[in-house]
Amino acid sequence: MRFTRSALVSACAASLLLLVAGCDKDDEVDPPAELVDLVPGIAVAKLWDANLGGDAETLRLALGLALDSGTLYAASRDGEIEAIDPATSKTRWTAETKADLSAGPGVGGNLVVVGTNDGDVIAFDTTGKRLWKTDVKGEVLAAPLVADGRVIVRTVDGRLRSLDAATGKEQWSAEEPVPRLSLRGTAP
Repeated sequence: MRFTRSALVSACAASLLLLVAGCDKDDEVDPPAELVDLVPGIAVAKLWDANLGGDAETLRLALGLALDSGTLYAASRDGEIEAIDPATSKTRWTAETKADLSAGPGVGGNLVVVGTNDGDVIAFDTTGKRLWKTDVKGEVLAAPLVADGRVIVRTVDGRLRSLDAATGKEQWSAEEPVPRLSLRGTAP
């Protein structure tokens, strides 16, 4: 065992010396290529834009857009949810949650679902009528996933929860340990 460890140390030392010797700064280095102007291959035209909510004091990466059955859904940090016709940019409906939103919207099965900083999951139908609100006891980190009669939610405490899409009642939960230092992910 000692012979093997000694041989390993010698091999590592020899490799390190070869690596350092290969870093001779007297070698000629090719200069970087000259920058050239890029010509766009596709012309992009702005069709419309919309503003939802006020000035954001906090960056909420898990707030985004969702498209379902010809309607575009958006949510703002200050609690507003809006359904937009993507062809005309006309608002179909707006709902106010009166909560600081952290994630969403998640859309599917005639539901529009958002998550809050305070750990609430709030569901609306696709006409803007509020259906239910459930406390999941942790900030919602990613847009809720709505599929097969369930709303799947990920929270800051490392829990993944399945809520019944019709009632918001918890069906099951699973826990994954949260590392001491981690980056916030926003994948649903």
